[in-house]
Amino acid sequence: MEQYEIIRGEEEWQRAGAYSVRIEGMNRQHHIPLREEFDEHDTEGTKYIILLAEGYPIATCRFYETDKETVTLGRVVVLPEYRGRKLGRKIVSEAELWAGELGYREIVIDSRVEAIPFYEKLGYIQDGNDVIQSGNFDCIRMRKDIARENFNEHSVRRIREMEQILNGAMERIAQLEKAKKAFEHYQEEIQKLEAYYGSEDWKKDFALDEAGALPTDLKRGVLSEDGVYNLLEKNRELLEKLE
Repeated sequence: MEQYEIIRGEEEWQRAGAYSVRIEGMNRQHHIPLREEFDEHDTEGTKYIILLAEGYPIATCRFYETDKETVTLGRVVVLPEYRGRKLGRKIVSEAELWAGELGYREIVIDSRVEAIPFYEKLGYIQDGNDVIQSGNFDCIRMRKDIARENFNEHSVRRIREMEQILNGAMERIAQLEKAKKAFEHYQEEIQKLEAYYGSEDWKKDFALDEAGALPTDLKRGVLSEDGVYNLLEKNRELLEKLE
């Protein structure tokens, strides 16, 4: 399954992704001159949404402030080979969410006549029936109140995030409790190791090792004074923390 990533573009390298989609989807496909496609609103302050598929920009839109409560959404483009996958809905929804986070309450869009059903499904309402000529396209102005919708979306996202933290915490606590029980049950074995460490048996085994009388492939970490000592000290520290 193809992985998608949404970028909120404000920096030049991010805008370049939006521009590449528009060149492919509008300039080449619809023969929109670059001078018309890239207008006075493609400047600092305009916000861009860029959708990536495996790192490649495939869809975009932009919005800019109309007044203190309103933004204009436009240049909604999905590359032809990616259409029919509800990606247009994805980028418009992200733009709505971002605009709401910035404090705007309404979005205006001049929709191409054939795209009106798409925007109606997203909650946009026609603002009259006057046809607006935008380049080669006949458009109808549409509006959407995003204040309440974004408030609800913030709550949904917040709840989902907190739910994920809750589940992650419960899982880790369960793992810790399981590990604690296993650690406590293993103390009897660690006591055997502690009794062996420094005993006459340990000294005998250490002497054999020093004399080269043990098999070369025998693991002999227990004959390392520092290794066993450090483990026993760490074990004591952990037991104190668990009390």
